[in-house]
Order: sequence, then structure tokens, then C-alpha cells
Amino acid sequence: MPLLSKTLQKLHLKHSPSPSQSSGTHYDDSSDDDTPEGSAWIGGGKSKQKRLERKREKKRQAHHRALDLQTRRQREDAHAAKVEPASVRALYGRLPFPVPENVPAAPVQEWTSVGAIEEGDVGEGDEVTFRARVHARRVLNGKGLVFFVVREGLGRVQAVLKVEREGGVEPVNGVGGSIGYGNGVEGLVTLAEPIPLPLPLSGHAFGSAVPSNPTSITAPTHHSPLTPQTSLPTSTTSSGLNTNTTQMTPAASTSGSGEAKPSPHMLSTLSHLSPESIVLITGTLQKPPHGDMIKSCTIQHLEVKVRGMWVLAEARGVPVRVRDLERPRKGAPGEEEVPLRTRMANRVLDLRTPSSLAIFRIQSGICNLFRTHLTSLSFTEIHTPKLQHSATESGASVFSVPYFGRRAFLAQSPQLAKQMSISAGMGRVFEVGPVFRAEESNTRRHLTEYVGLDLEMEVRGGYEEMLGVVDGVFKKVFAGVYEKFAREVEVVREVFGGERLVWAEETVVLPFREGVRMLNESGWRDESGKELSDKEDLGTRDEIRLGALVKERYGTDYFVLDKFPKAVRPFYTMPDPENGEYTNSFDIFLRGQEILTGGQRIHDPDMLEEAMRANRIRPDSMREYLDAFRWGVAPHAGAGIGLERLVMLFLGLGNIRYASLFPRDPKSLQEVGRGGGLRYPEVSTVEPPWEANPEKEEGEEKFGAMPLEKLIGNYGDASNTSWLEPRFEVWRHQRSGAAVGFVEVEGHAMVVGNPLCDERQYGEVIGAFLTWLGRDGRALKPIWLLVSKEVEEILGGRGGWRTLSCVAEERVKDPAENVNKIKEGEVGRKLRHAKQAGIKITDLPAGEPVPEEWRKRCDQRIQDWIDNRKGKKQVHLTDVHPWQDMEHRRYFVAETAEGEICAMVVLAELSLKYGYQVKWSLDFPGAPSGAIEYITLHALTEASSSGARSVTFGATATNHFVVGSNLSGLRAKFLSKTYHGIATQFNLAGKGEFRAKLGAEEDPLWVCYPKHGMGPGGVKAVMKFVGGEEHLDG
Repeated sequence: MPLLSKTLQKLHLKHSPSPSQSSGTHYDDSSDDDTPEGSAWIGGGKSKQKRLERKREKKRQAHHRALDLQTRRQREDAHAAKVEPASVRALYGRLPFPVPENVPAAPVQEWTSVGAIEEGDVGEGDEVTFRARVHARRVLNGKGLVFFVVREGLGRVQAVLKVEREGGVEPVNGVGGSIGYGNGVEGLVTLAEPIPLPLPLSGHAFGSAVPSNPTSITAPTHHSPLTPQTSLPTSTTSSGLNTNTTQMTPAASTSGSGEAKPSPHMLSTLSHLSPESIVLITGTLQKPPHGDMIKSCTIQHLEVKVRGMWVLAEARGVPVRVRDLERPRKGAPGEEEVPLRTRMANRVLDLRTPSSLAIFRIQSGICNLFRTHLTSLSFTEIHTPKLQHSATESGASVFSVPYFGRRAFLAQSPQLAKQMSISAGMGRVFEVGPVFRAEESNTRRHLTEYVGLDLEMEVRGGYEEMLGVVDGVFKKVFAGVYEKFAREVEVVREVFGGERLVWAEETVVLPFREGVRMLNESGWRDESGKELSDKEDLGTRDEIRLGALVKERYGTDYFVLDKFPKAVRPFYTMPDPENGEYTNSFDIFLRGQEILTGGQRIHDPDMLEEAMRANRIRPDSMREYLDAFRWGVAPHAGAGIGLERLVMLFLGLGNIRYASLFPRDPKSLQEVGRGGGLRYPEVSTVEPPWEANPEKEEGEEKFGAMPLEKLIGNYGDASNTSWLEPRFEVWRHQRSGAAVGFVEVEGHAMVVGNPLCDERQYGEVIGAFLTWLGRDGRALKPIWLLVSKEVEEILGGRGGWRTLSCVAEERVKDPAENVNKIKEGEVGRKLRHAKQAGIKITDLPAGEPVPEEWRKRCDQRIQDWIDNRKGKKQVHLTDVHPWQDMEHRRYFVAETAEGEICAMVVLAELSLKYGYQVKWSLDFPGAPSGAIEYITLHALTEASSSGARSVTFGATATNHFVVGSNLSGLRAKFLSKTYHGIATQFNLAGKGEFRAKLGAEEDPLWVCYPKHGMGPGGVKAVMKFVGGEEHLDG
């Protein structure tokens, strides 16, 4: 490494000497009043402070403006209360709930609805009272008119409020509006900006001042002559919203005949009613003037002449307009579509759109049709548990959850329980319930939680009986939706587009091999340009292309693909008796995508147990399930449907999230709760245990409640596991209990890995640690190794350190899926060789001390391995200490047919984010070919079965050098060129290449050091720190 040393000497960095103390475990004893050296960059510096101060000043100004508005409107309301008669004030205001009986409107039992108006249950001239939500409003300044569009469900109707006086028009002071078409709310103004303070609209609360004869209260039509009247002043914010804290008051006047009429204050107050507020309206149905049609409403030939309007619930600070959310997905040119991310972030508002309401009415109808049809066929609805003991049902990734000191798993489907119900003698069962899949698939067609429509039934002649039932269910659903929900289907089509579904009276059933042949003959090829194999599953793009070919040839969007290959089906699927490479199973496709998987199940217990072993599933882990077959079960078959995917494809929504009420995908549930997502919630640095017990002792007694091993399980990555080695010192943060591990080498503090704490605390903890290190007395210069991008941004960005990357974590994401992908080719051949050699793998009990006998046998083989590697030096962080922290590790041992241990894998528990580390993967001398691949892939599979979505092999050198912060010019070019030469000459990435064959991908790590802090002494310290006599992973 001399060349690398000379290269790094080009980086002259200086770190001011500081006092230090003894090694071991250290505690941050700084007070909250201390100002850490260098803390300014942790907080962002003077410029950030100025920005924060400007932001606070703007808030103060907005607060004062809102208070001024509030005061003015209180005066206006007080004035209106003096001049308006009680009969007028009773026409508007805030209504309590339940609605008082003396409100001048129809009693609750006589209320109608927008839907009833649309259906024609009431007509022109009828008095109506109904509740609705304000969709939009339009104010005609100077004409005494306010138009509202109000909606309920799928319907929208226009409501008109007018102030009129004999002799002219009553101006509305301070009310602005945008005049569009001459009638209604075309070109209307819909405001969604939040007001400075969440203040209610002005006006009064509905009280006892109600006229004794409510029926005498009327409001003249807005097409009558208007007379002038002095109006009350009305204040508005810049957005046109009235922000007074007093209650709403309809200001109306009375004519000589005693009839109550809307007043300027009533109109001014209601003019500021925010969209999405819920109101109660009473008035008369009338036709629009001149026979105009109201294009912005679903009810276009009638409008409501408002007599009274009361607020039931006011909306405040609505971030996005429902009107914008309802635009067609392919809108007019120039219309910007609301992004999906914005819709999901404001899902409740998105669900208020008529198209969303229609989607979920249709979804409800599908469930009802499914239930009704199966019930008519003598099926029994069941409800299966969603907490399961086993995670090996179908190979799909699972969510693991703590369960009273044990581990449980959320059900991937009700499959096992359905089959056990058949064994119980129920004959035919179905379920509508949640399904959980821990698959990191951020696609348009996948969710991590969805609703499954599942069925299982005994069969007499063959699984085709069940296929016939399923086919009948689908056709019943398709026809039923178009018949019963035609209006909803049309509402969805207006927004999402799409064509009506086409299905054949006699369903097309294609054998799998025939479907593959159609694809190949059409010229379709896989992503590598090869013909598709009829022994492998189809990808999404293959399915879509096959759907197009079937539509061209058979004229149907709906078909069955039968006889799937055995290799792509779950262990419990019955093989085809005529060809064991295929199965009695099928998928059903809609518009070229799979919506159902089904088939016949193995009912013979011996065959089932053999299939489990062939799929590396331990029969004893599924004893309850197997007992159901050992005790006798009839031949049976079943299927499962994804409800959301069915709705998406049936309606042509384009994205499954629109078909899920509150979608759950891999990006959901971010930052849920404080200290969430932890293996050990009681050891949270956000809520340390002593916050609940302030009297807890300081020092070691205090931090004893937050042991390092559990902090690694909560926040750790592979590098943090090295802190358990004797040579590491651990510093603890006094306030949070966070930890930082380092080793003193040649006057330097070699800090390794991210701080063990919540990511949001990185800046605070790093600043406190560097302050402690600077005043500790040992004059240690920090060099921070193997950190994530988040820490690199803090050190390199705010701290001004120099950063580079020439090392990476080797991560296997979704281990189970990767294992299945790499079983072909070179790795597959080695696996087959290992199995043929009779290698046996033993999983030692997790969470328990390894028996002494096993430890002795393994120690002997480890010594053999060490002796065999003498003279072979590699960089490393830790030596081979496999029996350290056994409680948080998992052990796998491979033995030859003769009983000699030939390989060993140790998994170390990391945070839930990172899963596990392959701490050691040891291939002992004389091991058969393929032994290390066999046991390593087995360990990855077991990690996935326990719920891990990621496994890392630890850090390794990469083939490339990445320049980070504060490195540029000739220095950066020289470093990059030099490192590339060294990496090539010494094959630094050789270990990474082996891991890549096992599905590992590089996740870059960073090296960070302060400017003028790594001279020749720093290079020497790094070399001494990572140098060692034996190979290890870390």
C-alpha cells in the first residue's frame, strides 16, 4: 500500500489539538448551555439563522394582521346585531348539532338531498332543505349576487343568494369576484389558500332569536329589480377570505309586509365561506334565467334560490382544490394534472371527488356480488387470523412482528387456514380480508397491503370444477357492475378514460405452453433478446403483450392461462399427473394483467411433506397445517383475487393506488410516531428510558438501560457491529443515550460507522461528540470511516470536511427473491453439486447460547481456517469472534456426509432497515465445491423468512473512486487515477465480485476527514487500523 499512502499524503488536513481522557466507555457531560466548538456548521451557520428570523417575523406580521381583521369584523357583527331584526338573523349563522327544531327550515325528517333533486323526486317550485358541501363560489361585486356550487355524493347543484332592495342594486362592500359566463358559476373563483390564522368566519351562532312564523320568511329571486341600501363594511384578507372569529350572521332586512330578506351583511359573510365547508341550505327550486344550462353542475336545468344558509362545519386551510383533483387525467392543453404524490398526501380530499366516490361504490358492489354469488352456491364465509406462526407459505416476503417475546408474521394470504377449513369439513369457503406482502415493489400494480377475495372448495372430478365456479363469479361481477353501477362507471370513465370491458360467452382457456408459443411466434423476446421459456414465469411486460395477442385473436379482455410450470408455483400446488414439470394451476387475466391465481392443492400428507422439504421448508415449522392433512382431507382447489387490482383493471385506472382507500406501499408510513420502526422500542434515543424516570442514576447505571447490542438492533448497520470488539471505545450522548464508536490509533480517533441514534439526531450527536473529542485531553484527530450519505452530507456539507468514497456495503435486497433469481447459472450448478455431495445444514437455535459441543467443533475448524490463511493479509475491522453477543446472532453450520463441519455462516442482527449482516461466511479447508454458496443462500433465505428485507455482507472496496465534498482539481483527479490503479493491481473488489454472484448490490459508504487533518500520520493510522493478519468481514 505505499502508493496509496503517498497519494493520501497529498491531502493535508489539520485538526486542532484538544485535551483527552482515558479509553473505554465515555459519556457526554456537557450541559445544554455549552456551545460546542464547530456547532455553528451543525446548525447551519449565520445565514440559516437569518432565514429563520425572517420566517418568524413573517409569522408575527401575519398574526397581527389576522388579529386586526378579527377586531374589525367583531365590530361589524356587533353593528349588524343592532340593526338586523331577529327574523333576518335567523336565516344564517353557525348551527349546533343536533340542528335546533326552531331553525326556519324543514325538519330533519323532511330534508332531501342533491341526489333526490337529480333523480327528479322534487322539481321546479318545490321547497327543499338539504345538507351539502361547498364546491365553489362566485361573487358578482356590485350586483348583490353570490353563486355557490354545492355537492353531495356524485351530484352538484347551483345555489343562488341575492340581496335586493326596491329601487336598485345593493353593493357588496369588499367582496371580490371573477365574472365568467352570465349565468351560474362558469369561470368561478375557488380559493384554497390557507388563511394566516385558523380563524372561523364572521357571524353569529344560531340562537333563540327565531321568528314565531318561520314560513313567512322568503327571499326574492335574483332576477328581480334591485334597490340600493347602505351596506356594512366588510374586511377581507388578500385571498378574499373573511377571518373574523365571531360567528356567521346572515344579514337580511324586512320589507313593509314583514317578509325577511337577505341583507348586505348576510351576503358579505357567506361570500367568504370557504370551499369544502358543510352547509345546510333551504330554498326553492327554480329554472335558470333564459333557459340557460348550468354546465358546471350535474343538475343543469334547475338551481336553488337560497332562503337560508347555515354553516355546520367550516373548512380551513384546504391545501388543494377538489375541483383540480377532479380534472380528467388527460385534461385540456395547458391544464396541469395534480401529481399522484400530492393526491396521496391529501388523500381525504382526493376521496371527495365524484370519481373516487364512484370507484369505491363499485368496489363495494364487487364485494357484494362476490359474496352473494358464492353464498348462492353454498359457500360459507370465514374469517381467518392474520397473525401466523410460520413465514413459509408461498415464498413471498412477509412482515414480522413481535409477539409476546416471540416472532409472528402477518399473513401473506388465508391459504393455509382455507385448506385447514376444508379439512374441518366445511366443504366450500370464501373470505374477503386483508393480505400483507413485504415486497419492495414500487410499481403501478403492487401494494404491501390489499384486500383478497379468496375461495376454497372440495372437488369431485377435477380442479376444473373450481375454475368453472371462479369463471362464473367473474362474469356475474362484470355484468352486475355494468347493470347496477352504470352511473358510477360513466363518472370514472369521464376522468380516467378507458374502454368498456369485453369478455366472451365461452371463456378462452390457453395452456401455458400455448401462451408462450404465441408470444415467441409473434416475435416477442425477453429483455435479453431471447425467446421465452415455457418453464419460467411470465413478466409483467410479457403478460401485457400476451393480453394484446389474445384480444387480437379472440376479441376478449378476459382469459385463462392454464397448467403453469411447477417451478413457479407454491409448494402446495398439485403437479399435473401427465407431466410433473407442470401443475394443475392457472391464472386469470384481465386487460393483459393477472388478477387471480388458483389451482388444485396437494391433499396427500406424504406428498405435501416431500414438497415442503424440496422447497427447503421444515415440516415441523408448519405442524398444525400438516396435521390437518394427516388427519384426512378431501381433494380440493382454490383461488385468490386481488380486489384493488381487479378494480384498477376493470375500470382502467392506470394505478392501483386509486383503487385503495388509503394505499400502503413500500414508501408509506414514513416517520410514523416517535421512535417507531424499532426492534427494541424501549431503547429509543428519541424517547430514552430515563425520560419516564428522571431520577435514574447517571453514568453507567443510566446507560445500562440502553445496552449497545440493542442500540445496534435499533439503528445499526454492519460497521457498528465492530464496536463490540475490545479495541473499540464507545462514547455516549448524555441527553439521548446515542453512541459513537472509535479506536485510538497513532494520535487519531478512527471513528467507524454512523452514530447509533435516530437519523434526525445525527447533527446534534455528531456535534456533541466532536466537541467532547476536542476537549478530552488526548489531542485525537478524527477520521470518520464507513458512513452513509446522510452523515457524509453533515460532515462534508455543514462541517466542511473532505469526503470520498471507494468502499460500499454489499447488500442483498429482498433476499428470498434474489435467492430464487440466482439459482441458475454458475451458482445454480454449485448448489446442485453441494446437494449431491450430501451436505447437511443445521440451524442452531436463535436467541439462545450455542451448545458447548457445537462451539468446540466450530472452534477447531475456525483454527484450521486461520492456519490455512497465514500470510494472506486483508483489511478488516474485527477478528473472528463468533460467540460474542450470541443473543443477537444466528448460526448456520454445514456438515459433509461424513459429519465433518465444512462451512459456517453467522448472521448479526442489525436495525430493521438493514436486516442482518453476514458477519462471517467461512469456507473451511477441504469443503466440497458449492458448500459456501449453499449455506450462504440458505442463511439469506432464513433471514428473509424472519422478515428481513435486506442483508449485507459488510463493507468491501469498490472498483471506482468517487469524489465527495471539498475535493476538486488536480488532487481529486490524481486520487481517482491512483486508486483505480491500486484497485486493479491488488483486486481490491474481488470479494465484492463473489458477493455480487449471490445477489449483492453496492451501497456506497464514505470516508470523511477535516481539512488539514490527514497527513502522513493519518495515512499511517488508517493503514494500521484496517491492517490485520486474518480475513474477516465487517
